[in-house]
Amino acid sequence: MVFLNEIRQNLRLRLGLWFVLGIILSYCLLLLYDEEAELISEYQKAILRLQQIQQVIAQPEWIQHRQVINNQLIQLESKLWQANTEGLAQANLQAWLETQAKSLKIKSFNIKIDPVIKLSELAIWQLKAQLEGDFEQTSFYDLLLTLDKSQQWLIVERLDISTQSKKPHFQMNITAYFQADGI
Repeated sequence: MVFLNEIRQNLRLRLGLWFVLGIILSYCLLLLYDEEAELISEYQKAILRLQQIQQVIAQPEWIQHRQVINNQLIQLESKLWQANTEGLAQANLQAWLETQAKSLKIKSFNIKIDPVIKLSELAIWQLKAQLEGDFEQTSFYDLLLTLDKSQQWLIVERLDISTQSKKPHFQMNITAYFQADGI
């Protein structure tokens, strides 16, 4: 109550309070003005970026690039092995390697398939296999040629040929890439 009476009676105090209130309101207005200027600047930058993107999209060679990339993607996907499950992928690779080793008459061969490694959300799986067997020059070179000419992607990552024992022996690490059927 005393404060209100003092305000009513003292003109300088009233003017001082109005002055302080004016400063506070001016500061708030300046903050709003700065915020508005920042928003306008961001909006203009976004419009400029959108116009640049639209210009790039409108260029006809991008459609051609997209078609070329889609064709390359189809070619690459055709090189992937196909399987419905990871277990079938392992079985398919093992069966294919066994068939090749038997048809090329590789003696005392052994195949070991490692667990599947998932590479992406697109159901691309990497399988690593180890093929061991007796080294006979003709059948071994035919095996390398068969692996190279395979329609599916096969990569020989490591090849060891041991001639220290009575029977020369080879060990080969092979990687294959699978895609789930229907994806």
